[in-house]
Amino acid sequence: MGLIAHTISSKSKTKRWPMLMFFNILAVGSVAASMMYNTMYPMEQISKADNRWEFQLNISKDLRLPQNERRRKTLRLHKQLTLPLIFFLAAIHSQYQHHFNHLP
Repeated sequence: MGLIAHTISSKSKTKRWPMLMFFNILAVGSVAASMMYNTMYPMEQISKADNRWEFQLNISKDLRLPQNERRRKTLRLHKQLTLPLIFFLAAIHSQYQHHFNHLP
């Protein structure tokens, strides 16, 4: 079961260990769910490996779709623009700070 969970996985590339643990638990859970589904609804026309692969692929897509939609709708700056923009805004702030010192 561990080999199957490792081979067919919904892991996302991350360096955060809690996320890695979550993805590993998710992989084992999807293998178990696939086995339960195949036991309850056997499909003779599809091989077990293909059926498991399709089942886990569908679970992976269904679980990732809401997050992918949220990320797509969130407005973000490109990584290469973020740092120069921060420096630019800090420079403007320090340059014009004396104009606003008299305000409460």
